[in-house]
Amino acid sequence: AERIQLQTAPDLPCALADPDHLERILMNLLLNALKYSPPGSPVTVRVQPGDGEVIISVQDRGPGIAPEDLPYLFDRYRRGAQAGKHHEGLGLGLYIVKGLVEAHGGRIWVESVPGTGSTFSLSLRTSHTCSPAG
Repeated sequence: AERIQLQTAPDLPCALADPDHLERILMNLLLNALKYSPPGSPVTVRVQPGDGEVIISVQDRGPGIAPEDLPYLFDRYRRGAQAGKHHEGLGLGLYIVKGLVEAHGGRIWVESVPGTGSTFSLSLRTSHTCSPAG
């Protein structure tokens, strides 16, 4: 079975986002979800409409994030205790993701329960008109 599961609502509006930036945002969130969850466990990506926005969520079934780490998760050079010593990186990924989301006028947040996983969600404003990618 595929490890990444995609769930999209029908008739989604178009999001106002630079495709390259959106790809970078999603790749970072997906790589984190895959890295911090058990091998073979599913990662679910949901895309759904909100109030004048599209909401994208990436949910893993990893160890979760300690409540005391949540307020600092998007800070520069900050890595949660769940990262452990065996995961490499400078702790810039989520900081960059937050900057990109906010540059698009969106917001990003995380919900996590230790022992059951984490869900990173972001919102992007929608466009009234859509043109197919060329």
